[in-house]
Amino acid sequence: MEAKSFVFTVWITLFFSQIVCNVKCITTYYMADHCGDEISMILEDVYLGRLLVAHPFSDNNLDCVVIIESWSFNPYITFHFEEVVFESLDCTDSYVTFQDGKNEVSTSVAGLQITMCGRNKTTSGIYSTTNRYLRIHYRGNPNRSKFSIIFNCYDVGSCDSFEYKCDNGWCINNDLNCNGYNPCGDNSDCQMKLSTGAVIGIVIGCIVLVGLTISMVICIYCCMHRKQGFQGTVTRFPNQPITQYLPADQYPMTSIVTYPTNIPT
Repeated sequence: MEAKSFVFTVWITLFFSQIVCNVKCITTYYMADHCGDEISMILEDVYLGRLLVAHPFSDNNLDCVVIIESWSFNPYITFHFEEVVFESLDCTDSYVTFQDGKNEVSTSVAGLQITMCGRNKTTSGIYSTTNRYLRIHYRGNPNRSKFSIIFNCYDVGSCDSFEYKCDNGWCINNDLNCNGYNPCGDNSDCQMKLSTGAVIGIVIGCIVLVGLTISMVICIYCCMHRKQGFQGTVTRFPNQPITQYLPADQYPMTSIVTYPTNIPT
């Protein structure tokens, strides 16, 4: 039972270590570095990424198109916004579009307006493509108009052995499980799902631990009580010797006789 408790402790440690590692290790891409390019998850060997407009303090006007390509076995891309800032109300020279496909004529991602700009911003929600490509077109000054998204790939249907099954039916790579970025889209990636045997083992281990603790307390109490019993009992009569009788459960059964001094009568 103690072995099961130890295994559970190790599992919890690794569980939270994975969260810390994944949160720190997300790959970040900048549109300014990939204008006109495709960010292929296959070539990059990633299942999760962050996309920003440009490096901090960049003050150059951009007119960039970046396409994100997903894996063939995870053919859909989902994303959500971390930040959206468009100070200008002009939607002609400062905007961003998210299209469901790799072509210029592809439709907008479901749930988003055709263009996102100063008068028309959507900052909440989970958005997904219906194919392997997400086309993003940004135009503006990154110092005054910018956005940041977290994206990852997923599939639906039966999940493979290397995938995690989300509550909404999505299949995500096991590496994305409980990474702090909601890759399932419904926050179901970070649930502690243990088998029935594991749960029973944990419960029994806790019961054994409580039993051991109670046994130790009882043992300490009995030892202290027995130690006090060695003091015996004393019967004293005026002008008579003092006879000390040891407790009945101590042996050998003897009596100790001493003569008192200065005992008041």
